This record gives sequence, C-alpha cells and structure tokens, in this order.
Amino acid sequence: HFLINPEVARNIVNILSLRAQESVLEIGPGKGFLTSYLVETDAQITGIEIDSALSNYLKKKFKKLKVINEDFLNINLNEFDFDKICGNIPYQIAGKIIEKIMLSTLNWKICILMLPDVVAKRVVAGLGTADYSFLSVMCNANCKTGVEFVVNKENFDPEPKIDSSVVSFHRTGSPFSKNFYKLTRAAFSKRRKNIKNSLSMYFSKSADEIEKILDSLGISPVLRAQDLSIEEFKKVAIEFVSNGIL
Repeated sequence: HFLINPEVARNIVNILSLRAQESVLEIGPGKGFLTSYLVETDAQITGIEIDSALSNYLKKKFKKLKVINEDFLNINLNEFDFDKICGNIPYQIAGKIIEKIMLSTLNWKICILMLPDVVAKRVVAGLGTADYSFLSVMCNANCKTGVEFVVNKENFDPEPKIDSSVVSFHRTGSPFSKNFYKLTRAAFSKRRKNIKNSLSMYFSKSADEIEKILDSLGISPVLRAQDLSIEEFKKVAIEFVSNGIL
C-alpha cells in the first residue's frame, strides 16, 4: 500500500530531525514517495527494496540514494551503521520487521515506522492494558515508543482495509539482549497458562524449579505473562542465566 499524501511524508521526515551526514535506512522505499522527501535533506539515505524493478527505478530517479536490492528480513543488519531507520513497511510482516530491528546490535537512535493501527497499539501498550503483549515488552525494553499520529486509509493506494499509525522508537538503552528475548518469547508462548507452566514447558524444566526462582524474586508463579512488567522480565532473565537455564 503506497503512501500518496505529501503532508504525511513531510511529517515523518520532520520527526526524524535529520542532520547533515547522518546515515538513514529506509525499509521498502517502493516507488520512492517518502524517499523524495528524505533525499532533500543532507543525510545519507540507503533504501532496502526487495523488488528488482523498483530498485532499478529508484537508482535512476534518485542519484543521492544508495539502493540495496534485497529482502530486509534476509540481510544482516549488524553489518551496517545506521543512525536512524524509517519506512512504510509491509503490513503482513510488520511484526517480523520490528523484531529484526529490535534484535539487531545496530546502534540506531530513532526509528519511525508506518504500522497498521492494530500493531501500533500493541507496540505502545503498557502493563495492565488489553494490548500488552510480547511485542510491547520487546519494543519498550530499551526504547521509548509512542504513536506520533494516525494516518487514515485514504492516504494510500491501493487503499488498505484499516487505518495506520506512525510510531516512533527512541533508543533509551543498549541493544536488545538475546537472553531477555528468549525469556519473554517463552513466557508469552502459552498466554493462557501461568508463567510457571509456560516457562517450565518451554525450557523443559520442572515446575518446582521455576516456581522456586520466581518466588525468590517475589513474583507469583500463578501470574500470566501479560501480568509481568518489563523490569520483572529482566529480573527473571538474569536469574535464568545464573541458574544455567538461559
């Protein structure tokens, strides 16, 4: 779904606050609508585009743009050095793209993504809300997230069935820990089960062993994953590492 509203593109570029010589990654530039506003700045723009025809089109249209004709999900982000990331990303793989960005050791500062409204709500959800999920924990463990503005479906061609939101991710800590990721993924793997049983099943450890660790941290073993705060997940991850589970 290609963006067609110039005001939306300008707003995204304004939020990025690009400076001279900053390196910026645009995920899936497509026909180059957002790209045309990015290249007007003094930043160094790189676009990763999976479609060969569109990649060739972009190379001819934008002399200042570096184009990589690859699937974003297949590239090794850790081989690059981008200060900022942006993109109107494919809705059906939005979760996978976010996960890849969060798991990379790439030390980016700001990421601005156009996301389907339902995904945006999960990204920014806080503890105790209906949308709080694995995605919420993963995105907010080392970022401050927020919905910058809503983009109605009429601003795209072809028009999608749902509205979108422009979501900001501001790095507040070091890159995401793989141990923390594995722990939270395990905890949310069985959302309807309590945390003790979810972790026991995932790591093939006795429920008693898991319960003992949780009790030592003051965390009730009968809570579900969606009842634990990010700080509590971090504490559990540290204990799992020290006990040889992670």
